[in-house]
Amino acid sequence: MAKKRGNGEGSIYQRASDKLWIGTYTVGRKADGTPNVKTVSAKKQEDCLRKLREKQQQVDAGLYIEPDKMTVEQWMQTWFEHYVRPVRKGSTADTTYHNINQHIIPTIGSVRLQKLRSEHIQAFINKEQAEGNKGKGLAPATIKRITAVLHAALEQAVANKLIISNPCSKKAVKLPKMEQEEVEVLQDWEYDQLLPAIPDSNEGRAILLMLNIGLRAAEVCGLRWKDIDDDFLTVNQACMRMGEYEGSKQTGTKIGFCTPKSKKSHRQIPLSKSMQALIRKQRMYVNTAHVNAVKAYESGRTAKQWQDHDMLFCTAQGTPLDKRNLLRTYHRILKAAGLNQRGLHTLRHTFATRALAKDMDVRTLSELLGHENVATTLNLYCHSSLDKKREWMEKLDDAVSV
Repeated sequence: MAKKRGNGEGSIYQRASDKLWIGTYTVGRKADGTPNVKTVSAKKQEDCLRKLREKQQQVDAGLYIEPDKMTVEQWMQTWFEHYVRPVRKGSTADTTYHNINQHIIPTIGSVRLQKLRSEHIQAFINKEQAEGNKGKGLAPATIKRITAVLHAALEQAVANKLIISNPCSKKAVKLPKMEQEEVEVLQDWEYDQLLPAIPDSNEGRAILLMLNIGLRAAEVCGLRWKDIDDDFLTVNQACMRMGEYEGSKQTGTKIGFCTPKSKKSHRQIPLSKSMQALIRKQRMYVNTAHVNAVKAYESGRTAKQWQDHDMLFCTAQGTPLDKRNLLRTYHRILKAAGLNQRGLHTLRHTFATRALAKDMDVRTLSELLGHENVATTLNLYCHSSLDKKREWMEKLDDAVSV
C-alpha cells in the first residue's frame, strides 16, 4: 500500500477494474477555477511513481507540456507552412519539402510528436544510410541535410512548447561519417572533344559561358542585359523552377527568380575577349528573336506575344530559359561528342580545375565561383594529381645522391 503523499505531490492508487496503478497530479486550474487534474498509469506501482515524479518535476520547473496527439507528420506540415515557406527562398523551400515528404514523413511521420525519442530518429538515420527511399543507401551529406530539417522543425516545436526538448540534438543522435565530396570534371581530352560539339545557338552559348566563367546553371538562366557591362557581368539573381503551394501541399511548379545561393554569390566577373564576343552574338540573337516574335504575333501565326524580361538567355518568346531545357541540350551535346552523360555542374567544376591547372590563385578562384569562403574551394578542388606528386618528389630527389 502506497504511503500518503504530501500536498502538491499527487496521489497514487490501484484501479480495481484492470489492476493498473493510477497517479494523479494537478496542473494549475481550469477556466472555471476547478483544479486541472491529470493522470499517469502503469502496471507496476514503482513505474507509476516514477512517471508521477517526472510529471511533477516538470510542473514544478515550469516545463510541463499538455499532452497532445499531434503526430510528427502533422507538425512537419505545420512547420513547413508557417515557418519555412514565408521566409525561405524557392529552392530551399522545395528541398525542405522534398526531405519532409520523401524521407521524414514516410518513416517516422506516424509517431506522436510528444512520443518521438532519439532512438526513433537514430533508427531512421540508420535505415536511410542502409536503404534510402529507393533501396539504395543515401550519402552521408544527404542524410545530414535531411536530419538538419528535422532538427530545425523540432527546435521550433520546443520553442512553441509542444515538446520539452529536442530529441534530434547533436548529442542525442549520431550521423554517419562525412566523406570528402567528389567532384566530376571533364578530362582534358573530353574538354577538347566537347568544344567543337557545342552549337552556336542560344542554349549552346549559355553552356559555353558556364564552361568559361564557372557560373551555376541557375545563375546563367537568371542573367539580364542590365547585368552586363562592357567587359564584366554581375551576378544578381538566379532563375529556377520552384514549387507552387497551397498550405503545406505542393500543387505544381513554375519558373521564378530568387537571390543567388549566398551573399558571396553576388559578384562581378570579368569577361575575356572571347566571352565579350559571345555576349555580342547573343545580343544579335535576342534582337532577332524579338523581331520574329512580334511579326509572328501580328500576322496571326501565333497567339503568344513577346514578353520582355530583359533576359540574356531566353525562349523564342522572351521568357526565362528553363534549366531543364539547358540540361537536355547539354545531354545532346555530350552524346554528339561521344561522351558520357553528366550534369550541368560538371561545366562549373571543369572551369575551376582548369583555372587551378593554369596557376590561378585559390582566393581569386573562390571569389569568381562565389564560394562563401576559400576553405570550400580548397576542399572541392585543391587535390594534387599523382603526376603532380611525382613531379615534386623528383624535384626533391635532385638533392640526394645514392
